[in-house]
Amino acid sequence: MTDQSNLQPPMSQSVVVSPQAQRSLWKDWMPVITLVLTIAGSLLIGGGYIAELKDNTRRIEALEQDAQKRNDLLTQIDVRTARIEAKLEMLTAPAQKGS
Repeated sequence: MTDQSNLQPPMSQSVVVSPQAQRSLWKDWMPVITLVLTIAGSLLIGGGYIAELKDNTRRIEALEQDAQKRNDLLTQIDVRTARIEAKLEMLTAPAQKGS
């Protein structure tokens, strides 16, 4: 029979393997860093949309106020024009009756 001590693999050189492969510490935190950056980016983009919405709302309100002022001014012009027309009709009516 063969001796048990003679049964060794053909290449019996020792290979040095570290207990754990040296990993960088930041790689362990990569999912957390990614999540934080994603949330921060989402908040910044959301904040930009909110600011744009407020700016557009302010502009629309200013345009509505300008339109209301224009309508009020046109109404006043219409009233004045009607008064002028009434006065002209009163002035021209006696002249037409006298002819």
